[in-house]
Amino acid sequence: MSSDAFLAAMAGRFDRWWWSGGLSPTALGDALGARLAPAPIRVGGRERLQTVITVVGQPYPVRLRWTTDGELDLVALSEPAVDPSWEAVLNALGEPDIVHAHGRGPVPGGDQRCHLDRGLTVFDSGDLGYQAVWLYPPLSAEEYPEHTGAFEPIRRERR
Repeated sequence: MSSDAFLAAMAGRFDRWWWSGGLSPTALGDALGARLAPAPIRVGGRERLQTVITVVGQPYPVRLRWTTDGELDLVALSEPAVDPSWEAVLNALGEPDIVHAHGRGPVPGGDQRCHLDRGLTVFDSGDLGYQAVWLYPPLSAEEYPEHTGAFEPIRRERR
């Protein structure tokens, strides 16, 4: 287990992201210098653990989600800061494995540029810029929608 790729991604070096087993709440909390206290949630009918944290250098809080056995499941960054530039990071990532056209999901205005072998999706909203990045374990094209909820709209519970 290494948190180096995770920390690089949190610093905006998304081209350095590669999933690694063992990225538990404790391991990532230690890497970030924070105590993480994930709470149970249901996502797509599956039980998960989730927390939202502030990460230095990122403009918005980052959502971290794990399976119930503590394996990292999804990291979601909104309007992420990137280093050194989107052009450089996208060039380093190369062509995505698949692009899902905008219209569905949590960022309906953004094409989902999926690098499935490394577990990374960039939400490209054209003139509006890159609105989100997701990090997750490597997935097949068939696994991607169900594992990430890529085509499900965000639902808020009424209070």
